[in-house]
Amino acid sequence: VHLATIEHMLTLGPTEAPPLHIHLLSFDPAEKRALALADSVGSERNSLTFHSLGELMLFTEICDNGLIDRHGPATLLHKNGLKSYRFLAELFGFNPEKYIGVYERILEVFSSIKPKIHIAAVDLTMPIGMDACTTANVPWGILCPNSGLELSKHEQPFLRGFWKFPAYVTIRLIPPHPKITYVSNRPYSGFAYPVPLHLVPYNVALNLAFWRTLATHPRIKALEGRRSKAGIEGKLLDKPLDKLPFMICASVKEMEYPHVAPPNVVYPGPILVPVPPLSAKQYPDLSSFLGRDRTIVINMGSNFWYTEEDVVNVADAIVLAGRR
Repeated sequence: VHLATIEHMLTLGPTEAPPLHIHLLSFDPAEKRALALADSVGSERNSLTFHSLGELMLFTEICDNGLIDRHGPATLLHKNGLKSYRFLAELFGFNPEKYIGVYERILEVFSSIKPKIHIAAVDLTMPIGMDACTTANVPWGILCPNSGLELSKHEQPFLRGFWKFPAYVTIRLIPPHPKITYVSNRPYSGFAYPVPLHLVPYNVALNLAFWRTLATHPRIKALEGRRSKAGIEGKLLDKPLDKLPFMICASVKEMEYPHVAPPNVVYPGPILVPVPPLSAKQYPDLSSFLGRDRTIVINMGSNFWYTEEDVVNVADAIVLAGRR
């Protein structure tokens, strides 16, 4: 999302716009693409500078430690029913020393950028960047591929996020195209929307279990202690999102459960790398395939490894969908 946004700003922005000098702070896997984008900038008025934060640490660490596991809907009725919630805690429970190392690297980059930084756009999964911006007094907002409701679910009027919306479900699976069904894979309760009245107490309990898991998980607590020792203020996952100047989500509000969007949430729709439009003349085989019948688009994600069992389950789901 960030690279796509940068490419639009540098190559498709209005010619009368002021000069843009963009600095991208990210991990090593983004370097090759960022440098290629920087070389492709046709205007001397604009520039892109890449600053490496080292080896990717968000997903690779938990994979190396064997912490990734498959999970089903969250439940309070089984021994491992909250595995999906613990998985999220493990996901954000960065190695404390690596976290502080990246945090200090970001502060170092900030101090080297002249003139001052006007605004920073931080990914939702990068609390390290949020902490660094707060410490360095750099104004920041959110730019992410998440749904808008995911950013404001528990701030809905009348606490609707706890009782009306299924526990930790954020995307409404209603396609904008009549022949395409979108499938999302997230830890969730499996309840319908709105949550049936007799399931409201159970749904509230799941929400409370979700927040309790994030607050008490050993990895999160260890990281909180290290952050405090480094002088970082505030909690790891409790950021003042309602006070940010913007939260840009690569989402469409109409595709989500009906909700009240905070005034700082922006729904621009999908944020994608600019590509030539597909045409039936240029891609006749693809056009023929899409025109046969309803098409199912499955987002398998880009940061996870799937077992043979996972692939078989997805294939079975496709077959069952085809029989409907």
